[in-house]
Amino acid sequence: MTDALPSWGGWGSAVRDDPFGHFAEARCPVQKVRLADGHPAWLVAGYGAAGKRRSTRDPARFPAAGVLDIGRGDGPDFGFGHGIRYCLGAPLARFEARVAAWSCAASSHSPSSSGHAGMNHRPIHQTKETPMTITDRPVDNGVNVAALLAAREALSAAPEAAEFTWRASCTWRNGTHSHSAVHGFTGLGAEQQHRTTYEYDVDHPECFASEDNGATPVEYILVGLAGCLTAGVAAVAQMREIQLRSVTATIEGQMNVLGILGADPDIRNGFETVTVRFAIDADASREDLQALIAQSQKRSAVFDIVTNPTKVLVELA
Repeated sequence: MTDALPSWGGWGSAVRDDPFGHFAEARCPVQKVRLADGHPAWLVAGYGAAGKRRSTRDPARFPAAGVLDIGRGDGPDFGFGHGIRYCLGAPLARFEARVAAWSCAASSHSPSSSGHAGMNHRPIHQTKETPMTITDRPVDNGVNVAALLAAREALSAAPEAAEFTWRASCTWRNGTHSHSAVHGFTGLGAEQQHRTTYEYDVDHPECFASEDNGATPVEYILVGLAGCLTAGVAAVAQMREIQLRSVTATIEGQMNVLGILGADPDIRNGFETVTVRFAIDADASREDLQALIAQSQKRSAVFDIVTNPTKVLVELA
């Protein structure tokens, strides 16, 4: 499965795409087998990488275009060669295939209440149920470690796809109140989008003669740092097979506001000290939990941002 994808990737296919999967149209011939209308279908098309292993249904591009051939030679390709589906390389394609295969396998074993006309679910395999004890249960902190490791491998082989640009917009409302939004970013060589737009109100408290319509900018910094470190704790715990029951981070930032008020030039504007305290309930020793936090801190992007100099450009558009 790492060298192929479960999609046709061509034109005029006899298989229709559907939110529930792929289904045959009318009586679709596959080799010597004919599929009835609505029959679930898994079709395989070779991934395109540097002009290799392509498939297409376009007769203007290949002879015998109606034949699925994952061993075709170099040439233009509809599915991965051009436009929004341009392939960044074999490693990234293999990563995408692994994620697709993992997702399809997970969904095929998950019960669904929605159903689909003409779709007959059959178990791929059956296993004998046996009683499980607490020690038999696999660790599940909700982190897909396999996908993360595959991403690391793929992006290491295609480093240009690892370049990400994160964006946010901020619109002034009134006084010290502003409204910020986050929606899109670039990564994996293309424009990406969150599943929804996330919005934030930013303001200052009433003791600063403001209306307190939202958290202060410095509090958002604390939120970002705590969230990044907490996500890291969960990911590292999953990797080290430590089951978490609860994780709570309490973060404080000490600041002398005489700096931002311009009253004392010797006092910096930002935090003097930031302290993060974790309370973790997990199947692990205190030493193991301390190691989780240390590793999360080592890989935290926000920790790096707040502890190391970053080139920041502020300019008029």
